[in-house]
Amino acid sequence: MLTANYAAVWVDHEWGEFFWRESQKQSGERTIYMCTFACVTSYGVFGYSWNSMGSPFAQFAAELGEDYLINKISGEMVVDVDGSIKDLLKTIDEHEWENEDAREAARSAVEDAEAEHSGERIVTAICESGDIPYELLDDWPLRTWNSDAVHFARKLWPAFVQELQK
Repeated sequence: MLTANYAAVWVDHEWGEFFWRESQKQSGERTIYMCTFACVTSYGVFGYSWNSMGSPFAQFAAELGEDYLINKISGEMVVDVDGSIKDLLKTIDEHEWENEDAREAARSAVEDAEAEHSGERIVTAICESGDIPYELLDDWPLRTWNSDAVHFARKLWPAFVQELQK
């Protein structure tokens, strides 16, 4: 069974036209759900194809995590500064320090960089501070996402999911 669908959503001044094609097939006792999804939006064009969702698209879409969705639809990769800093602060808090002063110096280096710089320059300032042990920075996974994909996932995707539930 194959179905093609369309929905349009508007949120504030942003808009999106969503197109998706669902199909399913039987594999023994198991139903395999598949979907090809594309949309043209005020944030750009996004799409993905899922070959084994485990449920019909409306249910699957409603259960998607934001990080998962952004990862699937992102094209050009840029540093997600806020997410990266949040991850680093968590790493600093979880690290076993010789003394509390060193932990506080590392946290202060991050906070100072945020106060004094913007964008990706914050990341450079943190790395150049000298207050954060090299092994923490070496393992620091910078989050990289397309900012338009982030805005899409946070603003238009929830409105689209609401349309799917109707």
